[in-house]
Amino acid sequence: MTRLGYQIPNFTYPGIGPAELFDVVARQAREADTSGFDTVLVMDHFYQISVNGARTEPMLEAYSLLAAIAARTEHAQLGTMVTGVTYRNPALLAKTVTTLDVISAGRAILGIGAAWNDDEHAGYGFDFPPLRERFERIALRRGKERLAERIEHRRQEVDAFCAFVDDRAGDPCELRGTQRLRHFLIRSERDRHGGDRVPGTSRRQLVRAGDDPGDRDDHQHLDQREGGHA
Repeated sequence: MTRLGYQIPNFTYPGIGPAELFDVVARQAREADTSGFDTVLVMDHFYQISVNGARTEPMLEAYSLLAAIAARTEHAQLGTMVTGVTYRNPALLAKTVTTLDVISAGRAILGIGAAWNDDEHAGYGFDFPPLRERFERIALRRGKERLAERIEHRRQEVDAFCAFVDDRAGDPCELRGTQRLRHFLIRSERDRHGGDRVPGTSRRQLVRAGDDPGDRDDHQHLDQREGGHA
């Protein structure tokens, strides 16, 4: 299915003053919404950018505008194209976007980029670190999300595996929480490096401390790969 987004990058219209400006923008958004556009997008800038017009031309704040558009639309997702990682404190950005999501009944989306307009940063007093650091800020946020997803996936794998062990062995697994997860990771590490898989009837060894003589060596091997941390 083809999806189309409608971007509103310009707020300069002949004969339209500040008092009428939002109604003009809202009509565009509403027409896009009723015409089947999947998203309505605005720029996250504080000055107009040179490819669209003069620096002094009107530029409405993105999330205030999106919240107002949310009240005039029903279907299209709403977001920026895209939010600069340096413009807002991460906690404030999260609060802003989740508030928009509530106002719009679940239609908010977040696009985030490294930011580039040094003129805006100077004019508004925002820090403008080197490009590498700006990209690292994005990578850190995405990395934390991916790590949380991986941890949750691993926990689900461990729970499923222990249910299998319980059925085969007739007893409950003895380890819980992070210790149980660690034993599962140790076994996964061994399997990836060509270690022998344990037959089904003895798989309880994977989740019982001290039952598998190889666990001590595996702990040491995993610790070395993790930089020596438990």
